[in-house]
Amino acid sequence: MARNVELKMAVPSLEQIRREAHKIADSEPLLLEQKDFFFPTNSGRLKLRCEKQPGSELPATAELIAYQRSDSAEARVSKYERCEISDPVCLRRALSKSLGEGPIVCKSRELYLVKRSRIHLDTVETLGTFVEIEVVLQTEDTEESGHFELRGHMKSLGLLEAEVIDVAYADLLSAKLESPRR
Repeated sequence: MARNVELKMAVPSLEQIRREAHKIADSEPLLLEQKDFFFPTNSGRLKLRCEKQPGSELPATAELIAYQRSDSAEARVSKYERCEISDPVCLRRALSKSLGEGPIVCKSRELYLVKRSRIHLDTVETLGTFVEIEVVLQTEDTEESGHFELRGHMKSLGLLEAEVIDVAYADLLSAKLESPRR
């Protein structure tokens, strides 16, 4: 399985973080519209991601992502498998029939690449704005090196005091939809 060290943070605004991300990024950001369909599992998480670039005439791409990581309010290792999908509608129907359906997370993502790291500036429907940093680890890389690099990005982006989120967007969305309205 592939692995990375990652951390997700809730932020009140993306403006300043966007400016800082531009300074450290290897290139211009990739703008994406993503819809993640989550499915119940016995272990880890499973989502079907459909994404496209806004305004693009190109068809959406899709991938099935299975991943395992702890729910903790700190940088953590995530192990994952990603599979390209040619017929996401058919796959979603099959998975829904056999596993049931979970939350659907819709978001706009700005993806900045910084060497082996991915910095996501996310605007998630119903939930708000977030920053997620992922440091992709190769087989020979230590988790400690990933943690060190992630902390450096947090410092560069001014996020050392940001509110860390310990669960997936799907969990936040489920909690929000289940909580009684006041």
